[in-house]
Order: sequence, then C-alpha cells, then structure tokens
Amino acid sequence: MKVKDHFEDALKESLPAKPGIRGAGRRHAVVLVLISNGLNGPDVIFQKRAAGITQPGEIGFPGGKVDPDLDRTQEDTALRETEEELGVPRSSVRVLGRLDSLLTRQGALIDVVVGMTDVILSDMRANPCEVERVFSLPLGWLIEQKPEHYGVVVKSHPTRVHPTTGMEEILLPVEELSLPERYGKPWGETIHPVLAYRTPEGVIWGITADILEDFLLKCWETDVGKQMLGNR
Repeated sequence: MKVKDHFEDALKESLPAKPGIRGAGRRHAVVLVLISNGLNGPDVIFQKRAAGITQPGEIGFPGGKVDPDLDRTQEDTALRETEEELGVPRSSVRVLGRLDSLLTRQGALIDVVVGMTDVILSDMRANPCEVERVFSLPLGWLIEQKPEHYGVVVKSHPTRVHPTTGMEEILLPVEELSLPERYGKPWGETIHPVLAYRTPEGVIWGITADILEDFLLKCWETDVGKQMLGNR
C-alpha cells in the first residue's frame, strides 16, 4: 500500500463519526423545560435563583452542570438537577424529547430536555440553597406572548484588567507575534441578540428566553397549541 493511501485510510478512520462542537469544553449543562398541570391547563415551571450562587435573582429553568460520574445521558442530568432543586422525583417526570442545544458566546454548551409531570406546583419543594422560589406560568398565556428584541455588543479584547491585581494583563501578545497592529485594540464588534419576555413574575431573558422561544414555537406548531391561541 502506498503511503498516500495509508494516510488517507488512517485519517478517515480517525475522524469522528459524530462530530461534536468545538469551543464548548469549558461548561456543559442541561436544563429541563418542565410542564405541570395547572388550574386551566398546562403550566411551565420556572425558578428564581437564590442569592449566593451564580446569576442570583435571575429566572431560569431547573438544570445544571453535567456530572460525568453520575450522568450517562442529558436526560440523567436534567432529572437529577430538577430533583435536587425542586424536589420533583425523577420517576415522576415523563421525558418527551429534546430541543436544539445552545452554544453561548461564553463557550457553554446547553442541552435542553422537555418533560411533563403530574406533580403540581404546590407540592414542589424548592431547595433554598439554590432556588429562591419556584413558580409557573400558563402555557396558553405564554404562547400568546412575543419576546422583546435587544442586543449587546461583543468584541475580542487582547488585554484585560486582572481581577485580583488590577493591572493590565496581555492575553494576546500582538507585537511579539508580529500580528497586524489592529489586533492590539478590541476588534470584531458584533451585536449579539438578547430576547426578553415580560411576565407577572418578572422578566425572563437571555438564554432562558432563547430556550422559551424555541419551545413555544414548537408548541404553537401543534394542533393543541393553535387551539389554545385560537380560544383566546
């Protein structure tokens, strides 16, 4: 066999059968869009994050980081975290499927599981270490809502102020690498879209709003979703 043919076969064998997502190695999390029975139909469950954890006071879905020692699948992560945060037994959740995954601009990969439970809101027991409160919003009402569209500027910065020393830290040595001078200053300004839903329980925005919009569009496409909207 020629070296060329051997290299071609070896390279073909080494390429992944299921390519992953580069840049998503720093954080991998899974959230659960949980639907429960409300007074007038299905409700979507949300939680307000407790003080003392990341993103305190913000509204989100139950979920958290993947634990490779405990979780074999994304569904395992979603159900484990939901039981820890809301006291909803994993055995009580019927997994319906998945939504599209999100790769955030910070490099976090967020997978999304959708499930239903017969556990009602009043029987959920929020973990005070992680959740300030748990609440629900009617699915029919949410389907009616339109998100507001905003944005934030995202740039690549070759330097930063060190959070501990307060001194300027060079992250990309432009001169040493003989890179074009323009890379010595922030470059690549883009506007990253930000969605926001105004609700009686507070503003749902950012990644949670992105996931919610995707979920509501899927609901609206169903006959039941169209019926909910048509009856209002």
